[in-house]
Amino acid sequence: EALAQHLASLAGQVEAMVTQMVNEGKVTPEETAHLYELLFLLAGAGSSATGPSASERIAFFHRIIEPWVTEWNGQEIAEGVQDVQGWLPGALVGSAPVVREVWDANTKRRHRIHQVMITLLSICRRVQQHHGETAAAKAAAAVAIGGAAGVEGASAQQAALDGQVGLVLLNLVRLVRSVHSMWDPALRAQLPAVWQQIVYRAVEYEAAVDGNAGAAAISALIGEVSGKGEDERRAMELCGWLRHVRDGAYQLLGVLASWGPDSALFKVLASNDGPQMLSLMWEHLPYLEPRHLRSFIRLFLGNLIRNCPPALYPGLLQGTMPQVLVLP
Repeated sequence: EALAQHLASLAGQVEAMVTQMVNEGKVTPEETAHLYELLFLLAGAGSSATGPSASERIAFFHRIIEPWVTEWNGQEIAEGVQDVQGWLPGALVGSAPVVREVWDANTKRRHRIHQVMITLLSICRRVQQHHGETAAAKAAAAVAIGGAAGVEGASAQQAALDGQVGLVLLNLVRLVRSVHSMWDPALRAQLPAVWQQIVYRAVEYEAAVDGNAGAAAISALIGEVSGKGEDERRAMELCGWLRHVRDGAYQLLGVLASWGPDSALFKVLASNDGPQMLSLMWEHLPYLEPRHLRSFIRLFLGNLIRNCPPALYPGLLQGTMPQVLVLP
């Protein structure tokens, strides 16, 4: 109990330090996830035997997530997730070259999109519910998630996040659509051969098939790029960003879908705008490579189908799934 009280007394200071480090870009997305895990643990270190109350947990989670949701919906990110050509300053055939400062500013904006999204993923994943399990398993999962507050705490955490899901979805769907559009033949044809060779190289597929060969391919590619010009370095950077932001977006969508048929995600998808939002993601699926489709199905589509309320089957799944099922 004395340790719990001591940890609880440090929560405010640690939260301020974490926020400062993340905002200043001093930590990687992976480190961000660990830091937020620490905050969740400190939030559960109450002075009473039962830990923080439901209302205290709601206040905590709103305080944690609201600044990130606000930035995610701010003008800079809202424009950045849709401005695909803005990701490629000076890269398209016929466009004027840009100096390094312009490219670096573009890179900084893209990386901020990734960092904010990964932070939202870290928060949402921490309160992910285990639907479809037995009552005992759900109770055990709720206790693990909610700390000493148990089921009440876990429910409070989800309630705190559910209100934010609708605010996150629109720009998340826009980002997925934009990433997918990079494989649209019309855009792909506008990239010079050196960009196409690097940006569309399936390095992660090579690594999955043969770890040694994949590592060798990455090393060889880095060696090739390091000895060449600015275009090669820029293409390599964009290739890595696209891979990470694509998988992160799929994971965040999958976590939101995994909260079950009563979650806020399905309430949004049940609205008049729901099928339209999903159609934006389906739009470029025919152009994606099998490696992308596997991740899309494994990380997101499976959870969407498993948890979709029966009432939404006709309008949601029947209206959009044929576009996926006819893919070669």
